[in-house]
Amino acid sequence: MTRVGDNELKLWEFHRWAESLESDVTRVLVDDISGLLPADRFSVVRWVPYLNHQRPASCRVEVFVERFEGTLGDSVVLKAQWIVLDQESSVLLRKETLTRELVAGDHHDALAASMSQALGTLSRDIGEGVTSVCGKAQPAD
Repeated sequence: MTRVGDNELKLWEFHRWAESLESDVTRVLVDDISGLLPADRFSVVRWVPYLNHQRPASCRVEVFVERFEGTLGDSVVLKAQWIVLDQESSVLLRKETLTRELVAGDHHDALAASMSQALGTLSRDIGEGVTSVCGKAQPAD
């Protein structure tokens, strides 16, 4: 779906995500953040609560996407709240990322590229946040 007006969304029958949006966004964030943080200090994985006892995380990030939408030929808006937690689930940092990326064209490829840029901005913000509060963390095993 894309926004076509202040109060209207349009369903595009032949332009769909190949996987679930949640799964895709999570995969992109994990990949992006992994590339931003030093591999000798951080190991970035999708956190699964029931596996926490096998390898507890010294820092964990939770992301709550409030808005992720775009308009062909206009822009993409991504608004996300995110927090960095320590091993005891105490909040180390709470932030919001709000980014608007221009869509360079009125086709779906341009929209997808702008959505990717927005996720890149969110990834950079999270990477900087993790580095600032977990930078003294022990190197990953």
